[in-house]
This record gives sequence, C-alpha cells and structure tokens, in this order.
Amino acid sequence: MKLLKRSFIIAAALTLFVGAAPVYSAAEKAAVPASAGTKADSSYFETVDKAAVYVREQMTLRNTEVVVSLPNDTGLSGGTLLNTIVDLACKETGKSNEGDYLRLSLKNHGGWISRSENTVTIGIKLGYFTNASQEAEVGRKISSALASFKISDKSSYEKIKAVYEYVTANVAYSHDLNKDVTFSAYGGLSGDGCVCQGYAQIIYRMLRELNVPVRIICGTGVGGGTHAWNIAEIDGKYYYLDATYDAGTQSLNHKYFLKGKNDFDSFTAGKHTPSKGKADLPNIEPDYTSDSFCSLYPISDTAYVQPYMVGDIDGDGLVDSFDEIKLRSGIIYGFKKQVEHNAADINGDGAVKVNDLVMLQSYLLRRSAGLRTE
Repeated sequence: MKLLKRSFIIAAALTLFVGAAPVYSAAEKAAVPASAGTKADSSYFETVDKAAVYVREQMTLRNTEVVVSLPNDTGLSGGTLLNTIVDLACKETGKSNEGDYLRLSLKNHGGWISRSENTVTIGIKLGYFTNASQEAEVGRKISSALASFKISDKSSYEKIKAVYEYVTANVAYSHDLNKDVTFSAYGGLSGDGCVCQGYAQIIYRMLRELNVPVRIICGTGVGGGTHAWNIAEIDGKYYYLDATYDAGTQSLNHKYFLKGKNDFDSFTAGKHTPSKGKADLPNIEPDYTSDSFCSLYPISDTAYVQPYMVGDIDGDGLVDSFDEIKLRSGIIYGFKKQVEHNAADINGDGAVKVNDLVMLQSYLLRRSAGLRTE
C-alpha cells in the first residue's frame, strides 16, 4: 500500500470556506519573525486574503504558531475563519515550495480564537512533517540535481523525462511509517526513503523549478489505499505520472510515465481514483474530478507520444548509417521504445519491415530530402 498521511487537529467543530486570491504588500503587514519554527507575533490585516498570504509565508518557514488579527466584521464564525485562512494559504501560487508542496507538508493544524469589539485574533497552530533546516536541505539537493541535468533550455518533455528518471532511480520507498520524514520530500532526498507523497512532492518541486506546470493528485492507488501522484503539462494537455510505482525500474520499463486517462492503469487490474475532495476545502482537499479542476488541467485521453523524425531512429537529430544499423537490428529483434518504432516506419504503414530498410538505404545513398516528420 502506498500511503498518504495527513491529519487535522482542529479546534471546536471547525469547517472551511474559501475567499478570493490573497495579495498583500510589505507595508500591509507587521514584521515577520526572523527565526523559523517559533511563535509569531500578532500581525494585523484588513482582509482574510492578505492574512492568508502572511500565514503562507510563515508556513514556508515552518513556523509552528502564527497569530493574525483582522477586523471583527468578516461574517465568518471563529472556526470557519481559522480554516479559511489555512485553506487559502495552501492555494497554488506557481512557487515550488508552496501550493501542493506546502499542502502535503502540513501534518495537522488547529488553534484558538479571541474577539474584541472591533478585532478578531486567531492563533494558528501548525504541525509539519519536516522542519526549516530539513526544508533548506531539500532546496539545496534539488538545486544541485537540476543543475546537473543541464536542461533549462530543453522542451517540457525532456525536462519531465529527466526529472522522472532521476526520481525513480534515486529515491527509495520507505516502509517506516513511524518517522515524519517518511511522508516528505526530505525523506526521499536524504536517503531515508519516503512514501508516495514524498515522491509526488519531489516531482512537483523539481518541475516547478523548471517552469513546467504540475500538480499533485491525491486519491486511492491501484491497490485501494490512499495514494498521491502527479500530472504535468505538455503543449496544453496534462499527463499522469506515478514515480512511486515506477521507482527502481529502468526508463525502458516505466509503466506510469506521461499516461492519459484511458491508459494510465493499462498494466494493472486496479486503478488510480482521484479524490472528490470536499466542497468547503478546495485547496487542502481538492475535488480533482470537478468541472473547474478539469477545465484548468485537461487530462489527455491517451499517453504522450514523443515527437520524432522519420529515419532518425537513434534520436540524435541526424539520419545516418547509425540509424541503418539500428533499423536492421530492430527488424530482427524489435524495438524497445515506441518512438524508435515510429521513426523506423519509413513508409508509414504501421509496421517495420525490410522495405523500410530499403527506403532508408536509398535515402542515405541519395541524400535527398523528403522524409516525412511528425
């Protein structure tokens, strides 16, 4: 079972509602505590949205208590107000250490509320799977890995492939559910190992750093247990990724890489089932099946097909004698990659046979143009 762990310790029957996207300027908030993991001084904000941005900032520092004050005219009950702020703090921002990454970093939350005639003060207590120093190490390890890839100018496909191959080859799965770090990106990157949410967080963080749109999807996995995986965008469509299930396998054997709705679970009798979330928890517990989510993140029906040039079977950008050798071998032994088969199908009839070899040899002799590309 691939476990996803998250709990909420909420004070006195709290429910959550959402507000508008938060924005604040530096002049609109009180000083932020310099040290991480400590109790924050109370900061006053005119709106819930601006308070949520401040709380998000404190969460990224892994502060365990944040105190904010607001006008006592929000129209929300105490518990609802507290949860609204935390929910908005987990909203997608495009930053790699916020949004889904921050949401899955949160172990629990609760707090207290006090009111005066004109002001309501909320003390938010936050629990995390990691501390500030561990998160700093995550940042360093991710920066180092991405620098080694040398793919900042590559296509989205090449970026996703490089990240996925790195994670599946280097991150170990852990069955030690007694450690908090098991449920974090830090566990996976430090060598301790992690469960699915750690894998999903690493994929999310790396792809965000590479400017590839990505989300973490929570729900149940093929075995029916709680699970987390990713979707990433290429050319306007999103594709499924499940690095947990592909961990420890070679890239040629990846079964859950850039798949669509119709073939994500083609290798198993079970299926991934995205959570329907809760209507009043759209950021902490999203409904991944809702019309609004699906319109923002349209999932392809089928797996991504890598672009290729006919005849360039080895994918080096050239059509040469090395491709002829690979085509000869492919006719006898078959191809390990679909993209190689596609490039070797010179006449476009869906099969790779001797007549494709003859056409490639003729091309190499003539060096003439005219090979189709897709």
